[in-house]
Amino acid sequence: MPPVLLKTARMRELLAKREQLEFMESMLSHGKGASFFPHISQGVLGAHQQLGINITACANMWGEYWDNLICMVGDLPPTVIPVHMAVVGCPISSLRTTFYTTDQFQKEPVIRFGTQVSGGDTVTRILRLNNSSPCDIRLDWETYAPEDREDRLLELLVFYGPPFPLRDQAGNDLLCPETPESSSSWSPSPSDTSDSSHKAAQSAEGSSSGSVPQKVISVILQGHEGVPSDHLFSISPKQVVVPAGGSSTIHISFTPVVLGPEVLHKVECTGYALGFMSLDDEVERELPGRRRRLQDFAVGPMRLDLHSYVRPAQLSVELDYCGSMAFRHQASDLIPEQPCSGSKSPPAPTRAMGSSGQRCILGPPTSAAAQVLSELVTTHHLKLTNTTDIPHYFRLLVSKPFSVSQDGASRSRRPPGPGWKQECEEETEAAGPQLVLFPQENMLVSERFCDQWAEVTFPPLTRTCVFRQRTSTAPTQVNVSFSLSLELLSYQKLPADQMLPGVAIQQSASGEKEMVFTQNLLLEYSNQTTQVVPLRAIVAVPELQLSTSWVDFGTCFVNQARVREVYLMNLSGCRSYWTVLTGQQEPDKDPVAFRVSPCSGLLEARAVHAPPTSITLKLSFTARSCELYESTLMVEGVLGESSCTLRLRGQGSYDERYASPCQF
Repeated sequence: MPPVLLKTARMRELLAKREQLEFMESMLSHGKGASFFPHISQGVLGAHQQLGINITACANMWGEYWDNLICMVGDLPPTVIPVHMAVVGCPISSLRTTFYTTDQFQKEPVIRFGTQVSGGDTVTRILRLNNSSPCDIRLDWETYAPEDREDRLLELLVFYGPPFPLRDQAGNDLLCPETPESSSSWSPSPSDTSDSSHKAAQSAEGSSSGSVPQKVISVILQGHEGVPSDHLFSISPKQVVVPAGGSSTIHISFTPVVLGPEVLHKVECTGYALGFMSLDDEVERELPGRRRRLQDFAVGPMRLDLHSYVRPAQLSVELDYCGSMAFRHQASDLIPEQPCSGSKSPPAPTRAMGSSGQRCILGPPTSAAAQVLSELVTTHHLKLTNTTDIPHYFRLLVSKPFSVSQDGASRSRRPPGPGWKQECEEETEAAGPQLVLFPQENMLVSERFCDQWAEVTFPPLTRTCVFRQRTSTAPTQVNVSFSLSLELLSYQKLPADQMLPGVAIQQSASGEKEMVFTQNLLLEYSNQTTQVVPLRAIVAVPELQLSTSWVDFGTCFVNQARVREVYLMNLSGCRSYWTVLTGQQEPDKDPVAFRVSPCSGLLEARAVHAPPTSITLKLSFTARSCELYESTLMVEGVLGESSCTLRLRGQGSYDERYASPCQF
């Protein structure tokens, strides 16, 4: 070491401590646990001179020690000066530093388990215990929960046999020759003041174990500090022997409690463990006239303070779309947005990109089928943030018609038919892979569209729309989607007593009709607790209405057409693709007498605070003979609308007075 460093105060202090430790180690090298050393061993005492002799005592083991300081002066009889020392403290520590020091004994650090999830897995810490004494020390561990009650100040502990008998690896008591056969492990008395906690207590043992009979019943009175509990914290093994100058390991476990749903913040969990020290060697316990070492409750135990936090599994959910996870659709989203009504002339062929991400290729009419979506899957934004200081492991569970997908692999399925109720549980159980959010991280859902088209045959339109599937998904994000389909819209026709769970029909006074689907997105955490994110989908469905339900053409001249007009109205804020179906005509032997124009079309959605949109249906009646004609027309929609029925009636006659004047 450079001489310059030796002049610094810090280095001089460290060197002095090292010298002191080496001196103490040399004094205690004989392995007796204590030593006395006079700084002056001989000399000359002058006339009328007084001399003070400093005696240094060192110990690395608790107990009481006696010795004699013999002073011999010339031929005078030796003078015997008794020396006594009482040593307290614990020679076992989890720290790796040496304990030969004149300073105050260093306290054991708090064993911390951090913050854990409510009801999570047991967390275990491994602690190495170092024994700096020359004796093998047995530790019997007990864990406690602090309790501060004004009505419990003292504890009365009664034991039959030794408080801490020897045990085998299975935890069974081993009978020793000096122990009564009926002795067992200690247990507190059933008194109200004996909800035991164990602290150092003084013992009245005699100075000679050979002359004192073995105690059968022990009574200990001590202050109340806590109650025995291994519900939160536990130590294994319960009994461990730390060899002299060596070390042993123990396992300290913490099992997080299950917090109730009303607990929103983290809860502090504290406890402590006491290791009661015993010496199995009789010689180490007492050497008459030289040393005596108490044990069990008579000597201060080794104390370990335990600490942890438990918080409920909870993620911060930032919802999109006006503060709620709500999907809003129109049933007409399953119909192309381009005008396809038969009453309008087809525009020139063009190519356009729909607002939902579908690609449309428009061209002249090529078939008598209208292209209609069989399923539309729409994804909204949902942001999950872990604002805690612990990672959260969870799965996302949801029932149809909602779905969850990850990494571009959608797990949504087409909504089932009548078996939806039975399959809901299977769908919920089929959870995806476990996800993890680390502290201060978030998971963002990106918008995704996946459209599937199917042909539904209806009367020909003037245009044919062909849509191509388009999918765009961020590869590492999670999507929450709602699936709209024709099958789903068919549930609006079910009776109220047969309506499926989570489906409701709402209709306003103005006639607007909506289907409301409600489900819960469950965040199932690894501790089997769940967090609920409400999901809601509102689908506006068309509501058709005729201006009348009965048309009577009266008596008409044979082979002369008579025309009536009926208005077909759309009361809802959703477009409707409708068609007219003609029922059986009476009499059915004549050619068709009733005709309607147009027979299909597209009714636009009703604007907000506006009258219903409508279209005029022209009904014509041409009698083929002088008979009574009756028929029924039904107006039906593609999107599951309630059908409208129109009854028709007309009488044929050869009487020219019923002929229209325009014929002459």
